[in-house]
Amino acid sequence: MKPTTSGTTQSRDGDDPLSVPPSPLAQCETDAAQALNGIMLMQQGARPLRFTDLDDLHGAVTGMADHLSPAVGGDFDASGISLVGSYQYAQPANAAALAMAIGVAAGIAKTQVVALGMASALMNLGYAGMRSSMETGSRLGNDAWTEQTSHSERSSAMVAECGVGGDVLLAITQHHERWDGTGYPEGLRAAEISIFARVIAIADTYAALRSPRPHRGALGPRMATDFIVGGCGVLFDPELVRTFARGIPQYALGRWVELNTGEAGVVVDPNIGHVCRPVVRVALVKGIAVPAPFDIDLSERAHFTRAVVEREAPGT
Repeated sequence: MKPTTSGTTQSRDGDDPLSVPPSPLAQCETDAAQALNGIMLMQQGARPLRFTDLDDLHGAVTGMADHLSPAVGGDFDASGISLVGSYQYAQPANAAALAMAIGVAAGIAKTQVVALGMASALMNLGYAGMRSSMETGSRLGNDAWTEQTSHSERSSAMVAECGVGGDVLLAITQHHERWDGTGYPEGLRAAEISIFARVIAIADTYAALRSPRPHRGALGPRMATDFIVGGCGVLFDPELVRTFARGIPQYALGRWVELNTGEAGVVVDPNIGHVCRPVVRVALVKGIAVPAPFDIDLSERAHFTRAVVEREAPGT
C-alpha cells in the first residue's frame, strides 16, 4: 500500500520527501520500445529492412547511453516489463538499457555502448511473423522450438540486409551462446563468444526473469539476481556477472518497496555495490503513516535482518 497525498509528510521547503522526478532514461527506453515495435510491424510485411528504418531506434539508444555515461546512476530501473502483450518489442528495449548499463560499469567506451544497445534491441527481430510461446501461453513442440531457436540467425540476416555488420551483427547472432558451450546456434564457449553477446546474455536473461510470462509471474530483483549469480562461470561470463551484481542498482531510485518488518517507503539511494540493499525512506509502519519519514540503510550491520519483500509483479 502506498500513502495518499494526505498521508505523506511534507518537508519544510514544501517538497514531498517521497517524491522523485521521473527518469529521462525511462523515457528513452519507452521511445526505443516504440521504435522497435514499428520496425517489427514493418518486418511482418514484404519490404526488407532499410538502414534508415533504424534512425528512431538509434536515437533512443543514444539517448539512453547519454544518461548512463559516465556512470550508472540511481535512476536506472531494471524492473522488466509489465505486460505480456508488449514482450516482443518492450523486453529487448529493457534488456538494451540493462546491457548498456553493464557495459558502462565494465568500462566499455560510449561509442561501443551504443552499438551494444543496438545489438540488444535488435536481437529478437527474427521473431517477427513467427508464432511463439508468448502468444500460445504453452510450451512449443519440437518443430516449433527448432524454428524459434533459429531467431538469432534470422535476426542477424535481417539486420545484415540493411547494411549493419561488425560487432552488432556478431552479438545478435551469438546472444544465446552460453559460457559453458550449452547455448546456440554454434555451441561456442567462454571467450569464443563476443563480449557484446556475453553482456547481452546476462541482460536478456535478467530482463526476462523480471517480466511476466504466460507460465509464471515476474520475479523480484533478489530472485532474478540469485539466478544470474548462480549461473556465474556456467551460463555467464564470471567477470561480467561480478560487474552486474556489484555495479547495477537492483532497486531504482524512487521505487516503492516494503520490508519484512512491516515498514514501507521509497528508495532514496540504490546503494550501488551492495546487492539488493538500498537506502529506504520509510513513510509507513504496518500501514500507518509515520509523523516524519526516516531513512534505513539496509547495507548497515544494524539492519542486516531487514530485507525488501519481493512481489510477483514489478511496482506492486
